[in-house]
Amino acid sequence: MYRTYVAISFRCPNCGSAVGEYFDGPLPDYTAETDGESENIDDHYLSCSSCHNDLEVQVYSRTTGAFAELIGHPKVPVDAHYEVVDWPDDEVDNYDPPDSPIDVYMQARRELDAIMAAGTTVVGDALYRMIFVQHFSAIEAYLADSLIRAAMEDDVVLLKMLNGIDELRTVQVSLADVLVGPELVKQRVRVYLRKLLYHNFQKIEAIFRVTFGRGLLPQDSQTRAQLFAAVAIRHDCTHRNGVTEEGVRHEDMKGKVQSLEPILTQMAVDVHNLIQRDTASIPAPATSPSATATAPDR
Repeated sequence: MYRTYVAISFRCPNCGSAVGEYFDGPLPDYTAETDGESENIDDHYLSCSSCHNDLEVQVYSRTTGAFAELIGHPKVPVDAHYEVVDWPDDEVDNYDPPDSPIDVYMQARRELDAIMAAGTTVVGDALYRMIFVQHFSAIEAYLADSLIRAAMEDDVVLLKMLNGIDELRTVQVSLADVLVGPELVKQRVRVYLRKLLYHNFQKIEAIFRVTFGRGLLPQDSQTRAQLFAAVAIRHDCTHRNGVTEEGVRHEDMKGKVQSLEPILTQMAVDVHNLIQRDTASIPAPATSPSATATAPDR
């Protein structure tokens, strides 16, 4: 993936060895009207690889170029310039969602059903707390995979996201990035979608509305309230071992799992149908999800 970095180099004031580094910013404000107004300043820390002397560099970036100075050593000349680097993609950049996210979700749900069926009263609620949280993990992965696949394969969906999601609409990129990285937009969107917290259903609801014209939350107010209550329980199970802030333990977790599963499964089915309606590239599931939504395996 091509990225624009600030490259700096100088001689170590302690031992005279060459020191060089790439910094991921700051980059200038390309929307500014003047060169002076485009300036961004940032401090970076690095060490000399020869004498291990710790050094601090202050970097100034403008539309006309990058400048830097070594803090505490004003007489040491520092070369600074922008450089476009073909940097190795990280795991997020490389992520490729499955061909059929709905099938992956349904498989995860069947596996959790099998664990439920094998559970005994000996383990108490510990097993069911884990299953409860895992149901959220499955739906979160499904929502992420579905959104990423739709955006990567349908330019209309991608454009709606770029126009409708504030964090994407206001992203600034350099002209060099645009020139050498034609896939830059998709890469930025992929990274953004991968980093979302998908159990924040209000946030994901807003993204679905601007992208597909309707949300993913249950239309029934009682079911929606039940879902939000389950999100709070998930937080308690994940961070406080199933205990509320007031110290009250959630009881009957098996019953809570049985109530949650059909809500999340129906949500997955609705999302699949919504995206498939607007995105021809999303394949139909190997087995019809609508049948399993109303009658989950037990």
